[in-house]
Amino acid sequence: MELRSGLGRLAPGSLLKHLPKSKISSEVILNYPRSWKVDSHPSSQAMERDTLAWLQGLGVVTTQEEIERFQKLTVGGYGGWPFPYAPEERVKSIMRFLALWIFYDDIIEERDDGIQEQLREAIAGRPEVFPGGSPHFRGWWELGQTYRKVMSPAWMERHAERYSEWVWSTRSEAELVQRYRASGRLHSAARQLACRTVAVGMLPTIDFVEYALGWELPETLLADPDMKRLETVTCELMAIINDVFGFSKDRKNRWANLIPCLAEEFHVPNEEAFHWTAAMHNARIREIELLEHRLEAKSGRDEGFKRWLGGFHALIYGLARWQGMAGRYRNLHEMEDGQRLRVRIVETE
Repeated sequence: MELRSGLGRLAPGSLLKHLPKSKISSEVILNYPRSWKVDSHPSSQAMERDTLAWLQGLGVVTTQEEIERFQKLTVGGYGGWPFPYAPEERVKSIMRFLALWIFYDDIIEERDDGIQEQLREAIAGRPEVFPGGSPHFRGWWELGQTYRKVMSPAWMERHAERYSEWVWSTRSEAELVQRYRASGRLHSAARQLACRTVAVGMLPTIDFVEYALGWELPETLLADPDMKRLETVTCELMAIINDVFGFSKDRKNRWANLIPCLAEEFHVPNEEAFHWTAAMHNARIREIELLEHRLEAKSGRDEGFKRWLGGFHALIYGLARWQGMAGRYRNLHEMEDGQRLRVRIVETE
């Protein structure tokens, strides 16, 4: 079966041919295999309180407004739903990282703080003595010291490099948004997806599956073209999920989003573009399943890799579920005609 279906690619001029118009309805469905379904970690709420205390101790969260922003993140779900089976101490570290990441992202969305290289070093676990810096930087350094106690130098370098790539990507995304705000015209849907595929930050998040399991992927699998493709498709998938649930937030903030990019480029209503976007999401889920079968065969059906796949499924499903219920996002959006459109996650056989 051909993995690179037209439905899965965004190519101006050919998208309409591969994405037939869906019947306009008030509900958009994101499909997930039933076997991927998980519940949130049983200690999610306790770990959320711990994360808030940690951020306050750092000085990242200091005001009532920032506390309310934290509460809207539903951090217990952000870290607990994607990592439901991991040891509590490891999930706690992941939850801290993810929460700090959002607060840091909100700062650098509009301005460059100029610490990219120092940040990369801190996440890689260097130096061993805190060199000084902002509360956010202190948090990254503390987390790097935590991970280096249990993860290999190769994992640390890979994770730091991937996070550094995300930091640099925020510049490109900010430039696109600034041009949009100045001109009132959105860029192509293909460009939006390409930008968000990096800027959504999924690659360093995938690394946490290994940390949560206490098991690292062998270099042979990491270098395999099917694994590279799996990572790319997963990043695209998460970019789509993020834009679907973030549509109302992005519209309010005049931030670029895949749905209005599609609507403007192909002259269709936003509701129609929502259906196209859901079709793109579902096509990528199918591609992920096919790539996994290939990789599992190449791994010799190794038990460690099977565990990794289970953690990987929980990561994707959990992040989608979290975005569907976190106050930062919405699963109900108002369309141009005043009608409401609901995004729903459905588990299928």
